[in-house]
Amino acid sequence: MSIFAEVLILLLKRNMEPLGQINIKILGGAMENWITVMSAIKLAEGSSSKNKLGNNSPLLIKSGEAIYALLNQCPHLGCAMHNGELSGFILKCPCHDWLFDIRNG
Repeated sequence: MSIFAEVLILLLKRNMEPLGQINIKILGGAMENWITVMSAIKLAEGSSSKNKLGNNSPLLIKSGEAIYALLNQCPHLGCAMHNGELSGFILKCPCHDWLFDIRNG
């Protein structure tokens, strides 16, 4: 199962407000609304931000003008992906070197 198989419950949206907010929508359950996670301005190019949102742990990664969201957990061993090495669009798991394309899993 790819990391995005589970993260499909998370959708990323950039607001058109001046500061640009990063919002995540939780689908299903009691939380059927957008929740602001952080300001898009605070996420620098090539950087990532781990977050806690209910029972989910999204990892936000900025590359170019795009911001990608994925679970901060490797689907194989459960390792924290924010400790992985990012090279272009490829994020390497810090535990067993599996490679994930942040654009599509």
